[in-house]
Amino acid sequence: MLPSASIAVFSVALCVCLVRSQVIELDDSFEDKRQDKPWLVMFYAPWCGHCRRLHPTFHQVYLDLRDTPVRVAKVDATLYPNLASQYDVRGYPTIKFIQGEKSFTHRGERSKESLAEFAKMAAGPRIRKISNKGKLADARGDHSSRTFFVFVGDESHDLYAKYTQLTEDYPVHSYYYVAESKAIPSDIKMLRDPSVLVFKDGTQFEFKDRCLLHVDLTADIHQGDTKEELENFIKAERFVSFPKVADGGLNEMADTPKKMAIVVTDESSKENKEQERIKDLVRLLIVQEREKYHDRVQFLWMGDAETASSILMGGVKTPMIFVLDTSTQMHYLMDTPAENLTIASLSAFLDDVLAGNVEVFGGTGFGQRVKRLFFDIYYTVYSIWKESPWLALMVFGIPSLVVSIVCYALCCMEPFDEEQLGGDEDEEEEEGGGRVEAAVEETDGHIKKE
Repeated sequence: MLPSASIAVFSVALCVCLVRSQVIELDDSFEDKRQDKPWLVMFYAPWCGHCRRLHPTFHQVYLDLRDTPVRVAKVDATLYPNLASQYDVRGYPTIKFIQGEKSFTHRGERSKESLAEFAKMAAGPRIRKISNKGKLADARGDHSSRTFFVFVGDESHDLYAKYTQLTEDYPVHSYYYVAESKAIPSDIKMLRDPSVLVFKDGTQFEFKDRCLLHVDLTADIHQGDTKEELENFIKAERFVSFPKVADGGLNEMADTPKKMAIVVTDESSKENKEQERIKDLVRLLIVQEREKYHDRVQFLWMGDAETASSILMGGVKTPMIFVLDTSTQMHYLMDTPAENLTIASLSAFLDDVLAGNVEVFGGTGFGQRVKRLFFDIYYTVYSIWKESPWLALMVFGIPSLVVSIVCYALCCMEPFDEEQLGGDEDEEEEEGGGRVEAAVEETDGHIKKE
């Protein structure tokens, strides 16, 4: 009996663990039970291939966050369209952090690490305290692969008020800290106190540093600190110097004031040596020409050509490099083949782009919008066909066949001959008149006989 009882208890415990290890499925009752608790929610569609591939990763995110206050859930937007519409869901999958009346959309890479980091940043606290040099060293270790900002100085200063406002405006852009001057190591030389530092790529940069904004150090650099300047600093510096971008990560970087130099590779290709050479060349250029490009160019790389094809609206041969200006949606193509690329040729290309000496493509003109419309339609149909040919056939093939048949029938129908139609009517009238006359004669004859 004892072994049986143990097995029963173990089975019940296992069932409880399995139930608890499942991502919560939401419905229209979510609005009644969400309250002010933090939620990480994935809006998906059953037919979406990207959604199906994301489900295992999202479960891993749940396991990573199950010891935190954040609740991880998902909702089928095709079953509950009103809920999806309420949160302005326009595509699948869409991942949102929801707490109270606030919601934030994840626009970065859809990896377990990126999604968990997004939830932790959004959950807060908005500003964390660094009390000594050891705590700063811990923060640098925790965020070694990303950036974080630190306000240094007196919290009663006006600059801190602007800093606080921006942490509320951009809570998922980065981690934010506040520290006293004594918590900053002596080897970090600051131009002023108070100030804001960004830590990235194993080093740090200061707000209004000479190499960033070319401030005249003879002037009073404590004057004229505007919220807009600090906002641009945070937007420009919140990414590492050469990040990998995947899925919707490029959208997250769209508000950077820098031009983006994008290296396109194909991680599934066997020809990795040339691709790695190009990436190493870019890393070396970033170090050698940091002062020239740091405040004007954001370098990044992507491991597939799908996003690049969407931007350029055409086929992409990897590896390649192009520059994108997100403010105008214009892009610049490099003429030098990848196999002949050197630091000197890449630097010359970037200098020409910044000087406006390179032919520009794209933009937001009427012609480009029309081209984009047709490309998006084609790309949508192709993506559905690639993921599920039968679904594409049902969604597009059958309706197209019905419309084609109707159009063919309308175009090939023989027109009525009005003269022939009129003649037929006359014949019918004559026949009818004859029958009336005959009936009258018969009636007359009958009367006469009587």
